[in-house]
Amino acid sequence: MIAAAGPPRVRPSGWWYLATVGIFVLGALVAAGLVIGGFRSARRVADEITSIEPGGSGPVTFEEPGSFTLYYAGPEQATTIADVRRLQADAEPELRPSGGGAAILLRPYESTVGIIDADEEGNQVVAMSTFTVTRAGDYTLTVDEIEGVSPMLARVIVGKSFYAPLARGAIAAVVALGVGALFSLVATIALAVTRGRAKRARPPGPPSWPPAPGPFAGPSGPTPPILLPRPPPGYGPPDSR
Repeated sequence: MIAAAGPPRVRPSGWWYLATVGIFVLGALVAAGLVIGGFRSARRVADEITSIEPGGSGPVTFEEPGSFTLYYAGPEQATTIADVRRLQADAEPELRPSGGGAAILLRPYESTVGIIDADEEGNQVVAMSTFTVTRAGDYTLTVDEIEGVSPMLARVIVGKSFYAPLARGAIAAVVALGVGALFSLVATIALAVTRGRAKRARPPGPPSWPPAPGPFAGPSGPTPPILLPRPPPGYGPPDSR
């Protein structure tokens, strides 16, 4: 007996579903890389800071224009936005060009994101103000003493915002993850539709040949049972008595 050949294979192959999953995985890897890059950028920003003690003044040099943040670092002083405003009022920071000119506008920080909880030693970092420098150069920062805080235990820090690179990295990561998920979904749907059409359009496989014989199969079909003639009346086996 010759085995029946199966129907033709569906194209494209179902293995292509692995490629659609790979698109999503690639997007997730890119997103993770962007988040890590944001943390690295924030760490570099943290290394590029200038600080002075409360109750003193010192020079601050800005290599290029940009947005910056004024931080308090020392014993815990703030847990709410109201605390941040009080801390800024106590410090009363002032930033002016070293060569003379109007003071830079320092805007109060309006988010609790800038409040970092105290560590095991009771110290914290608080974003007090944000400001924009439109011209690079040398400036002078003056800060008053903060009530209840020893100048030896606290610093006022000028630096770029730690949260800007983190926010950029997070936003880019969300976009990358969303794009990867969208392309993966579109590719999966397109593959499913294409395979569905291919299944409906493929011809049926050839029948098996020759056909398998049945219990009474003959050349011209099923063979009827053979009927023997009935014996005449009185006919039967001899009496054994």
